[in-house]
Amino acid sequence: IFYSLTFFSLILIRFSCATSSLFFFSLLLFLFPLSSIFFFFLMIRRPPRSTLSSSSAASDVYKRQTMRFSPEADHGGNAGLGWARNMLEPVKAKYPEISYADLYVFAGKVAIESMGGPEIGFKPGRSDVDGPAPPAKGSVHSPDGRLPDGDKGPQHLRDIFYRMGFNDQEIVALSGAHATGRCHTDRSGFWGPWTYSPSTFSNEYYRLLLEEKWTPKKDHDGKPWNGDSNPQLESPDKKLMMLYTDMALVQDPKFKPWVEKYAANEDLFFKDFASAFQKLSELGCKSLGSSSGGSGMDTKVAAGMAVAAPLIGGLIKQVVGK
Repeated sequence: IFYSLTFFSLILIRFSCATSSLFFFSLLLFLFPLSSIFFFFLMIRRPPRSTLSSSSAASDVYKRQTMRFSPEADHGGNAGLGWARNMLEPVKAKYPEISYADLYVFAGKVAIESMGGPEIGFKPGRSDVDGPAPPAKGSVHSPDGRLPDGDKGPQHLRDIFYRMGFNDQEIVALSGAHATGRCHTDRSGFWGPWTYSPSTFSNEYYRLLLEEKWTPKKDHDGKPWNGDSNPQLESPDKKLMMLYTDMALVQDPKFKPWVEKYAANEDLFFKDFASAFQKLSELGCKSLGSSSGGSGMDTKVAAGMAVAAPLIGGLIKQVVGK
């Protein structure tokens, strides 16, 4: 976000969805452990355009796009996601009719709402694959290195999100997911939370971006910080951090007005985030059911989702308590 990120993650998962790949785990590059649930769900990615055609080979590409298996599960941007996937396995085992793809997206919705965020629309119908692609067809997997890098500027954010059909306002709205979670040195290489309440979904991220004085981080736990490899910024009390992609939102003249609007109006942020997040979760999915069910299959899945929601919410509360 969405994309450490969510927002994480953004920002931060890749799995098959009928005609394209989804990868909502992405921004866990920055967010763990709390937002490992939320940023299961923050970005969507299509196969490389060179692989797209009307041939049966193209169909095979879509079927094999997934981050649950190698090589995508081993990408650096997916570090630590096994923990989050395993946490949802009991829910999947209890409700096997729910696809992994739907479960991951649904868990993101529940995570946002459990942390006090807006209600997110959800439609079932995403599909899974059974295993990794054979080595000879490894190229059908989305390549590594297509996630947002925390040390880049505004054009980098646009390059990532414009490709998926998002505009500047939606980029800023999805970035607000950085109100939750934190960075860990053993995953992204960065360190620290963005806000003082990393388990609460709010517009605090935008206010802090505008009001705090952010300076380059130079030390950590009494030792010099490697700013060349992992450049980040910190608040005056050294308790909070921002990435350079965060600061891009207040440095860019087209991004900044939306930061100011969301800092002043949490209801507006919630509305715009909910819209952008649902759009992100449905990109490339052409056969999703209605939110209230539709076909018999949709109704069955919707019923399972309704029962699974409290279980997922309970898992999230366990994480928040740690």
